Amino acid sequence: MMKKLGSWNFGGYSNPRVDELLPLIQQEIDPTARQTMLDEVAQILQQDIAYIPLYTEPLIWAAKQNIDLVQRPDNFFMLRWVTVN
Repeated sequence: MMKKLGSWNFGGYSNPRVDELLPLIQQEIDPTARQTMLDEVAQILQQDIAYIPLYTEPLIWAAKQNIDLVQRPDNFFMLRWVTVN
């Protein structure tokens, strides 16, 4: 099964011309033609002032005073590192 194009589009950005060009860019083997399409997409994105999220916080931390835990910088939660006092 083929994944839907834009499955990582967390901002929900959509433009009919960009949606039309993206599959064509993926199929184009001529570097000059592909670059022309990429330039058009870049121009549309600049004109639309498209929001492209660079970071999505996957987890928000909270704890009570009677709980000791290790908060890893990568936000991976290890239950074995939690102690309830």
